[in-house]
This record gives sequence, C-alpha cells and structure tokens, in this order.
Amino acid sequence: MVRKISRGLLASLVCSVLIFGCTKDKEDVPKEETSNEMTYTFQSNISLITMEGITPEYSYVMLFECDQEGSKIKNNKIEPIEKGKEYTFTADPHAAKVKVYYKHKPMYSSSGGSTIGWIQQVFYLEKGKNAKITITGESVIGPTEP
Repeated sequence: MVRKISRGLLASLVCSVLIFGCTKDKEDVPKEETSNEMTYTFQSNISLITMEGITPEYSYVMLFECDQEGSKIKNNKIEPIEKGKEYTFTADPHAAKVKVYYKHKPMYSSSGGSTIGWIQQVFYLEKGKNAKITITGESVIGPTEP
C-alpha cells in the first residue's frame, strides 16, 4: 500500500514538473524585432560660423511633421544649429512626411544677408525606419512651402 501511494505521489510530481516546467514566462518570449515608430534625423552641413567663431544670432530650423495631405501635425525647432551635429526625433504616428523651414541671419551683417525659406524637398517617413534629412550648400531654398 505504501508502494501505491509512493507511485501516485511520484506520478503527480512528474506531471506537475512537466506541466509547469514547460510553460514560457512573458520574459522568455522574444520581443518584436522591428518597431512601428518613425524617426528622422536632421543634420546641417552648412557652415554657420561667422566672425571670431561666434554662432549666428538668428539661426534655426523648423521641422514640420505633416500628414499625407500636407497638414502640419507637429513641429520641432532646432536653435542654434551646430554644423555636423545630428538631431533625432520620433515622429507623430499620423505623420507621413517632414518639411524643413530654415532661417539664418549673420550676427555681423549690416545689409541683412538673411537666408530664409523652405528647403524645396519633402522627406517621407516609413514605419520602423529613420529618415535622414541633410542640408548642404547645394540644398535649394525657396520662398514657398514644398
């Protein structure tokens, strides 16, 4: 009789170990590799340094996140802009593209000398990817929004 009880306990113990020992915890399940977030990185390769290495007084970029129809959803301002520095932002989930407004006025300019306008390129966003936005001396700047 002791033997039957021992076998029953042993069988129960083995079943418990098999049932509970083989289940996965939430921590064991691998996380999804790709993110649905959309990000974009802005970088200016235009030298914005004026006399004596002083950054211009009025120099900034506005990055406008827009939906598919072009309506502005959100914006990010970078002021002052540092040449070569990368600025990364997470886009609004409803954003589809980014438009760039640029303003640069040298500190020691008596005649104005401002560069103001829209970068004449639209930068499209994709889920799980980072869009690279780089402004160079060859970037086209115009008075109208692209």
